[in-house]
Amino acid sequence: MTKVNLEGAVNNIRPGTTTAYSPLVEVIVNAIEAIEDKKEQRGEITVAVKRTSQRNFDDTLRSIESFSIKDNGIGFTKENKESFDTLYSPRKINKGGKGFGRFICLKYFSNIKVNSVYSDGNDFKKLSFQMGRINTIIEGANEEISKIKKTGSTIELNFVKDDFPDKGLPTIARNLAQKILPYIVNETYDCPKIILKEDGEESIELNGVVDGIEEICDDSFVCQKNNKEYHFKVKIFKFFAPKKQKSKISLVAHNREVTDALIKDYIPEFVDEFIENKKNYIIKTYVFGEYLDENVSLE
Repeated sequence: MTKVNLEGAVNNIRPGTTTAYSPLVEVIVNAIEAIEDKKEQRGEITVAVKRTSQRNFDDTLRSIESFSIKDNGIGFTKENKESFDTLYSPRKINKGGKGFGRFICLKYFSNIKVNSVYSDGNDFKKLSFQMGRINTIIEGANEEISKIKKTGSTIELNFVKDDFPDKGLPTIARNLAQKILPYIVNETYDCPKIILKEDGEESIELNGVVDGIEEICDDSFVCQKNNKEYHFKVKIFKFFAPKKQKSKISLVAHNREVTDALIKDYIPEFVDEFIENKKNYIIKTYVFGEYLDENVSLE
């Protein structure tokens, strides 16, 4: 098997291009695509939170240690396993995949485990392995006939390397929903149900988080470069109860929020929140376009 310097690949991720949310978004989008590949009509993704066992002295929420993301998609077929085991795999290039996202998981989590059931002819097979951290991408692979006759995968992101930036489920749900909002609000796309949960706590459906978000504009514009026209689409939303968030413009590539900028840097009046019917809100703008899809960075 070809060896890969995984540590070097992770260390070469440019500072400031990813956050601790990036691995979660990566795995959730992969789960969405696995459900698409299966053509599952009732797609469902569950993101389970695991906290550290050590309680805080002031009885505040314990820090988050790990995440587990479960889907009812097509599973790790032989083609998907081979793609996972290939650096810069071109398998999902038509969907914007760079074949690098799983290495971003290693940047923020110490251990990544995969358990999956897939259909192989008339059989269902169970595949389990963990992602290597030194020279091999797949370690400890084990494959056997599955007693479970339904396909799907569970990806564990274990032991966050630094403190996860947020603790409360509502905050995490809102941040995740914003990052995959293009999937959720697309009228022509049937987004799977995405649930964030914690043992003993009420679960939150990310699709429902958009109830506090109101779309106010759906428009398009054209930019020119080297005598070529580039067409862009823009969607503008009101985000109510924004807490500490500020009005932003987000650039989107292949339905993923990639980078953003504060609107106040261009229009000073956007430094503060707005008020409507005694409710505070901010403005968030999402920009889509082939130019962005074609020029998004590796990270």
